[in-house]
Amino acid sequence: MKLSLFTALLVSSLSSLCFAQADLTQKVGSSTAAAASRAQLIVPLQDKAREVGETVYNTWRLGMIRGNMSAWRSSTSTARQRKLYNSIVSERGDFNRDLFGENAQPIAMLENFRYVGALSACGGKSLALTYVGRLQLGNSPKPAAAAYVLHFIQEGSLWMFDRASFFSLEKLPKLANRLMKGDAKVLQEQDGFYPYLTLPTLPRIATRPELIAKVYVDCPGREIKMMINGHSPHEFYDVSRADVIWSGLRRGANEISYTIEDVPGLPRPSMAIGVFVMPETLGNQPAVVFEHILDASDQPKGGRFKFVVSNDQIKAMNPKYKGAKPQPFRAVPLKTRSRVNAATKASE
Repeated sequence: MKLSLFTALLVSSLSSLCFAQADLTQKVGSSTAAAASRAQLIVPLQDKAREVGETVYNTWRLGMIRGNMSAWRSSTSTARQRKLYNSIVSERGDFNRDLFGENAQPIAMLENFRYVGALSACGGKSLALTYVGRLQLGNSPKPAAAAYVLHFIQEGSLWMFDRASFFSLEKLPKLANRLMKGDAKVLQEQDGFYPYLTLPTLPRIATRPELIAKVYVDCPGREIKMMINGHSPHEFYDVSRADVIWSGLRRGANEISYTIEDVPGLPRPSMAIGVFVMPETLGNQPAVVFEHILDASDQPKGGRFKFVVSNDQIKAMNPKYKGAKPQPFRAVPLKTRSRVNAATKASE
């Protein structure tokens, strides 16, 4: 199981910076959840909303492509700027150098998509524009039908781009058909199309880490909200992803807390949470210091857990380490081989 978790984490870590920049997440909300929040939605003037959003998005996109810091700052929300700064600094990176790194992910051109509609919330201070088209998703060999949602927030009198989100429509043919036909009513039926219902807050500024670390989560059919050491928040929604832990981990005591909620209408196979200290010496391996692994039959429960990063765990990152390999703190014990096998399949 650990080898599979390591493999998944290492693959994710290769593109961690570019995914942080786009903050791509796959999210399909349930109709039940959407109905509970629908009263907060505002249907803005569509032509005006589209004009404003596309102008800001294209300014942001060109800033990213050209490495223009001034254009990027003038079009990116303050909260998003802080989040990207925190992620880069927490990997000992240089913000001005690494923001526009050579591994930056290609950024979608809106000309390749069909506009569906816009929704607003937060008294008109948040905005989401939805498009439909074909995207190269994950390891898929060819583009797949997908929805592409752009999120904006208003700061003072200016609109700022915050993030882009997407989800595949390959297994949702009815939804895809309605979007392709320009049926904007569907946007109010699925919370994956919603604008922010609460404006993002400005996170604490991260410090350079004692130990570079990442949290890997594979949570099909579940939503997980997490906090690590009181200053690194994370949210995972029906996704398999690795996040940089802001300010990293420290030798000795650390703390993680999270909630786990089922997503209505989605299958819930095995799930896994792993916290890793990342190697900074060539040839060393990540060290798993915390894990929570459940198979499909288990009832997931969150909580608050304290775990220790020991000197032996750091030493064991070296493949030449001869001692007994230290075990991670486990939120729940691995009781049976079948549970390990189930978690392994979930992370492959």
